[in-house]
Amino acid sequence: MIRELKKQLKLMSGSLVVLSKQIEQISEYMDQLQFAKDLSKSEKESSGSKKVITQKADQEKNRTAKLTMLDIVFDSIKRSRNGITIPKLRKKTGLEPKQLSNALFKLTNKGKVKPKERGIYIKA
Repeated sequence: MIRELKKQLKLMSGSLVVLSKQIEQISEYMDQLQFAKDLSKSEKESSGSKKVITQKADQEKNRTAKLTMLDIVFDSIKRSRNGITIPKLRKKTGLEPKQLSNALFKLTNKGKVKPKERGIYIKA
């Protein structure tokens, strides 16, 4: 009886982990959609010509469709006022620790971000 309960609890625990990862991925996707929506909205408001608006919106759609891992990490860092911690970056991006570490290394080498203090990154 107890063994069966342990097996069921272990199975439920695994399912919850999978669901949690899926929710994080959906949340990140929603953030990307909101970012693209806000960006296209601001371009529409700043331009007077409808033709220019549609061209810029098409360009922006192409750009957001091709977001790289570095773009996603950089956007998350850029949006934070006082810097962002590594655990928050992992939660927002859904990246594995090694992927996030590589992205931060590349962004730091490019001069786009810099460490504010240990484990906190800000836009350079």
